[in-house]
Amino acid sequence: MDNTSLEDLVVPPPELDPFEGIRRGYLVFLMLALTTGLSTLRPKAVEEEPEMPTVVEEETPAPAQKPIASTPEEKGSPQFYRPILVNHYRDPHGSMWHFFQALLDETEGKRKEPIRVLYYGNSEIGFDRPTSQIRRRFQSHFGDGGKGFLVAAPGWRYQRHSDVVWKQGGRWKIDTIRGAKRKDGLYGLGGVLAISDGPAWSEFAAVPVENSRPDGYRNFPTGTRFSKFELYYQTYAGGGEITITVDGDEPPTVLSGASYTPKDRVFSLDVSDGPHTVRVSGGRRPIRLYGAVLERERGFVLDTVQVIGAWANSQQVFDKDHLKRQVARRKPDLVIFQWGAKELMRNPEISAAQVRSFKNSYAESIRRTMAARPRASCLVISTKDMGMRRRNLIVTRPAVQHVVNGASDAAQKTGCAFLNLYEALGGENTMRRWYEEKPRRVAPDLGHLMRLGAIEVGDTISDILLEAYDQYEKERRDPTT
Repeated sequence: MDNTSLEDLVVPPPELDPFEGIRRGYLVFLMLALTTGLSTLRPKAVEEEPEMPTVVEEETPAPAQKPIASTPEEKGSPQFYRPILVNHYRDPHGSMWHFFQALLDETEGKRKEPIRVLYYGNSEIGFDRPTSQIRRRFQSHFGDGGKGFLVAAPGWRYQRHSDVVWKQGGRWKIDTIRGAKRKDGLYGLGGVLAISDGPAWSEFAAVPVENSRPDGYRNFPTGTRFSKFELYYQTYAGGGEITITVDGDEPPTVLSGASYTPKDRVFSLDVSDGPHTVRVSGGRRPIRLYGAVLERERGFVLDTVQVIGAWANSQQVFDKDHLKRQVARRKPDLVIFQWGAKELMRNPEISAAQVRSFKNSYAESIRRTMAARPRASCLVISTKDMGMRRRNLIVTRPAVQHVVNGASDAAQKTGCAFLNLYEALGGENTMRRWYEEKPRRVAPDLGHLMRLGAIEVGDTISDILLEAYDQYEKERRDPTT
């Protein structure tokens, strides 16, 4: 083998003439000058093309998702979230954690105030029947916190409330968010502003115990007592006096309804825990009332906010700051949205553009409402099945699945949990089956519920939410599961 070293294998570089490059460049310069002229060698001014601005399409940022727990220690920490698996229920962002924790705190005696749920919907909850069933189911587990919020006077002919004695007298002029006639957007928490026209009164009373168990409902009395009364009202220039009497006792409480500019007001009154009757009345000069709250120190409370015939964008009629103040004052632990029935009643079939408009309007309504309580839980419940008659057959409206999907997308965009009521009740042609049953569970319009149908809807929603809570409770109590 040759013993040549690595240094011997490297070929040395040739010697370079330091002036060779200069000479070559000079020769090239002379040749170009002779052929094209020196003027062509001058650098030309280059007109730079202006840079086009980049158009960035802004998207709503996805809600921050809680890290998913993987160890027993993490499962027991509020910094982590483990998805709850329940049929027809989805909560990928852990939105319901706040509400479930409030329920758990109540069972452990840590809760110092009622657990409040604010439920927005249209005629699907118009008679307060499904929501009354939910109220009874949860109050049987977590205590009777009272009826909750209700508007001062009906905004629509078919607006009713269960679990309370609710009466009015005199003449009331009603403005609602559905009518959208007020330029100031001041409608109160329930979307109904009642303005007295001459002497008028509204009465709120506990339900007598013997009348608190309607046939077909769970055997649990609710609405039979309260210990706190709140009046939500508006003062304005020229407002009259508001008189409040409790159980007919004298002297009454008299509030001024006047102020230089419209202002939202809340009057609170503590009474002994028991059955009471509160009457709110006005005289010759008009008064403006939003609604009242009947609740107790602890327990479960569900506020049924019915906006009959409302679209998904109806909540955008509110003045933003006004709605924010109203919701913040009520301090809900959970806000439920159930829109879509109006879109289905008006449009048996729906275009792709209408679906996009629906889900975008829905998402915006959710954002505006949740702005006051960003840490509260948020739940979107889809519409149920809705039928139509076609060649003597009852079939599901073609738009139902599109509206359900639109509600699901709105929940995803806003970080809310989603409950698919359409599938939970049986999906396609459920209304046909309900209409053909005896007794019927749906009205002849194949959309509005009869009493038994309303009870089943309330029970279905309650079953799903209570099952989800049971999973949450087990993991919080025993992180090793």
